[in-house]
Amino acid sequence: MTKLTKYPEEQPTQAEATMQEAIEIKIMAAASSVDGATGASALWRSNSDEPKHWHNRDLYSGSPYETDVMILNVLVRAIEDSVREIEPKDIKHLKITAVVIADSIVNGFNKQREVWESNGFINRLGNKVKYSGRWKKLFKLAERYSVTIRKPNGFSSVVQGCCNRARMVALEGKQTEIDNCIMREVDEAAARDKS
Repeated sequence: MTKLTKYPEEQPTQAEATMQEAIEIKIMAAASSVDGATGASALWRSNSDEPKHWHNRDLYSGSPYETDVMILNVLVRAIEDSVREIEPKDIKHLKITAVVIADSIVNGFNKQREVWESNGFINRLGNKVKYSGRWKKLFKLAERYSVTIRKPNGFSSVVQGCCNRARMVALEGKQTEIDNCIMREVDEAAARDKS
């Protein structure tokens, strides 16, 4: 009778254990139009952070009512920034969940993607999909990093904080524009002064 030798199960090395870990990133994105300006903010954190703190990315536009394009822009940049931070070459699985209040972004991502891609980003009215370049970039990132986009489960302090931050960015950007305009006027007046 042959004696069977039982080998101990191989334990993964530290590097392999790190590669097998699934990294999850949560992103919150919001935009706000105030006084003819738009601000957007994204907050994110990952379960790989030692101190589980939120990072941020802010964007400002001097034009009003650009909340959709601003959310798309800040979302793409937040995904790129967060992925850069965790160095995804060291992991096998990366899951990104983006929480967005805007229905148009959630629906565009979850319900319109296949239609838009099959129609060459032409909508049902025969027009080019608004911000199609930004949508394409978001879809490309979604394929690469397993991105999902959903509405918030409730109005938490993080949701409120992100909305407040977007409003603050709009107000600060508008004030900076006003300050710069005043300084230009002062400089021009000083250049003309003959006293």
